[in-house]
Amino acid sequence: MDKFYKCYLATVVSYLVIVIISARLSEHPQWLFAILVIAITGIGLIGTVNHPNMHMTSEEVMESKKSARTIVLLEGCIILGCVLLDADMVYISYMAIAVILCAALLCIAKIFKQEVRENEAG
Repeated sequence: MDKFYKCYLATVVSYLVIVIISARLSEHPQWLFAILVIAITGIGLIGTVNHPNMHMTSEEVMESKKSARTIVLLEGCIILGCVLLDADMVYISYMAIAVILCAALLCIAKIFKQEVRENEAG
């Protein structure tokens, strides 16, 4: 977002959407887990986006992709552990929604071409 009020409004709206979606998805865990698997796969494939404000080198991009993949695997294992330990579904859904939101934001960045390619200048 190019203005503070737009960013703030988008943050508030996304928070409200997350709260509503999380409550609904906690009632339908099969949908939640299906979307979560898709999100984990998406993060695993994309890894990271080199945003123009970050100006990462190719080595930094590769390290960031490796870290993103490691973290999403760890998060997936934690969520699986919570499911196996029969934790409250609301908590599990919030954790899953966080991963899903991350994947959605990565896809949005890709769709709107908010990344610097290696062959582009600064």
